[in-house]
Amino acid sequence: MKKVNKLNLTNNVLFVGNIDHEYIANYYNLADIFLSFYDYSNAGNPLFEAMLFSKCIVTLNNGDTSKFIDNNSGVLFNEYNEINISNKIIELLNDDNKRKTLGKNARNRIITEFYDWNERIKIEIDAIKGIIN
Repeated sequence: MKKVNKLNLTNNVLFVGNIDHEYIANYYNLADIFLSFYDYSNAGNPLFEAMLFSKCIVTLNNGDTSKFIDNNSGVLFNEYNEINISNKIIELLNDDNKRKTLGKNARNRIITEFYDWNERIKIEIDAIKGIIN
C-alpha cells in the first residue's frame, strides 16, 4: 500500500482483502491479470480460482507453483524483481491476444489436469485423517 501511495497509483490499485465467496466472481471478472507474490508458495485456492476464471497468471515460481502453471498457462518469475515484473505486466496489458491465450490455457489446464473441488477436499481430509491416526 505504501508503494501504491508513493507511486500515486491509488486510483488504479484496489486492495480488497478477504472477499465473501458469493462475490468472488465479480472481482475475477473485473481483472485482466492475476498477480500472486507470496514468499513460499503461490499455489492455493486464489490461484486455482483465477485459473478457472481464465485469468492471465503472473506469479513467482516457488513452492509447488510450477506444478500448476507453466509458460503456456502463465508467467513465472524465479525471483521477485519489480522492474522485470512491471515490464511483463505492461507487455501483457498491451497484448490482449497473449494475455487471453494464457488465461484460456490456464483454465484448460486446471479443468483437464487437476482434481475438481470435491476430489481435492476428499484427498485433503484423508491426508489429515492419516496424520491424526
